[in-house]
Amino acid sequence: MYLTNDHHVGGKSISGMPEDLSFIVRYSWESSKHMKEAIKIMLSARLECGESGMHVRCEGEVARENEEVQLSLASNPQTSSEVLDFLAKVGDKRVCERVAGHPRCSEATMQSLLHHPEAEVRAELSENPCCPITVLYRLATDRHPDVRLRLAENPHLPISILNELSNDENPYVASRAETTIYKANRNNVLEGSFPRFVQATTVLMMAT
Repeated sequence: MYLTNDHHVGGKSISGMPEDLSFIVRYSWESSKHMKEAIKIMLSARLECGESGMHVRCEGEVARENEEVQLSLASNPQTSSEVLDFLAKVGDKRVCERVAGHPRCSEATMQSLLHHPEAEVRAELSENPCCPITVLYRLATDRHPDVRLRLAENPHLPISILNELSNDENPYVASRAETTIYKANRNNVLEGSFPRFVQATTVLMMAT
């Protein structure tokens, strides 16, 4: 089952690459209404958000079902970046957290989520394996220490960012970054690929 270029919704032609909807059909939804809501979200993502009507918040059971579907789509590894972009605009904090950590999340959406009011959403970006370097640098100066703390735990960060975090004004962030640097250097030594950026003091620490 595919959403193709010649599909029309509300008199509007949906453009873009054909998208496989089979994973929605295969998913074990609680009811058929959940599946319909998922397809509606997929279709709405192809239209301009202002015209889709998805910004209107429902109440009661309908709202709960809608949020469940959004969470499921934001968590599904097969969800496209186009749908993730849409969910980041209309979803609540939980949905945006899932989007922020999704490997298919686009760079544009990551840049947008940098300004999300909830620290948990911004912190989730720090653990996304596809997070671009520009976003990581912005996270290193985030106003909330919990975001910087989560970032300091990432052993795959460039050493320049870890060094910056090791001088953070928050002692917990600074200590966590130093620990991450130490562990990364120690692992590299054990693997026989000692990095050039290790300072002499770190070498002495590991030798004792």
